[in-house]
Order: sequence, then structure tokens, then C-alpha cells
Amino acid sequence: MLDDLGLVAALRQYVRSTEERSGLSAQLTLVGWDDADRRLPPEVETALFRIAQEALANVHRHSASAAARVTLTLDTPSEASSTVVLSIEDDGRGMPLGIVEAVVSGKRSRNLQNLGIGLMGMRERLHQLGGELKIHSSAQGATVHVAVPLPASIPIVSGPILST
Repeated sequence: MLDDLGLVAALRQYVRSTEERSGLSAQLTLVGWDDADRRLPPEVETALFRIAQEALANVHRHSASAAARVTLTLDTPSEASSTVVLSIEDDGRGMPLGIVEAVVSGKRSRNLQNLGIGLMGMRERLHQLGGELKIHSSAQGATVHVAVPLPASIPIVSGPILST
């Protein structure tokens, strides 16, 4: 589906199937997508989709949250630059601090032997694209926030907020 229909359609389907499979209430919000059929470079779409998959799986497996919010934003601060931003947020118990610090810093940790492997994969995918990973975690939940700069040759036009 990702290859044929693109990131937006694939995320919509994945969020729906996550709800059906896991019982997790999941919502996808699109910001700045004037055209849901718009395509990004294949390597960006694949990375963002895989990150969303991993993050939602982590919410379901580890957070004890009943809900997750996925937001995909096309940010166009100027004609010369644009960024695609993906955020996955939950209201669960948060992540162990050592895991968050090790993943964001890129330092190896004994804690990562069993936990955080998926998060390290996210970091590596983003590194290859020149993107960045931020994780905010507390006892009230966690947010995985990724941003990937897009080549100036991809025309991006802001549009309305769409929710599914």
C-alpha cells in the first residue's frame, strides 16, 4: 500500500488496523496536506511509515495507554525549505529515562540490549535522511517526534487540517 498509494493512505490504513487489532484508540491528524495523494521521496515515506509502525507498536505493548495520537505535518516556513514532521503521542506510563537518554544521544547502553532497539532503529533511519528524533517522556505519557528536511525541489503547499 505504501508503494502504491503513498504515506498518507498507508498511515490511515495502519492506524485503522491498529485500532481493530489492539483495541487501542488511535487518531491520525494531517496538517498542511492540501493533497492527500501527494508523494514524498520513497526513502522518506518508508522511514516515516516504519517509525509510525514501531511507535504505535510500542504504545500498544509498553505504555498502558488506551489511546495514541499520530500527527503528520508538512511544515513550509519558506519557499526554499520544507520539513515533514511525524509525532506519535500517548497518555501512558512513559519510557525509562535511561532508554530515552541513550537513544537520543546515540550512546550504547546495557539497557538497550532488551529495550529501545526499535527506538534506535528510528534514530538510524532518520540519521540517514538528515532528520532528527526527539523523545519526551514522563509519567503522563510519551511523545516520539521526528522531523525530516525535504529537498527544495518538492513543491509543498499548506492546506487544511484533516482528521481520520
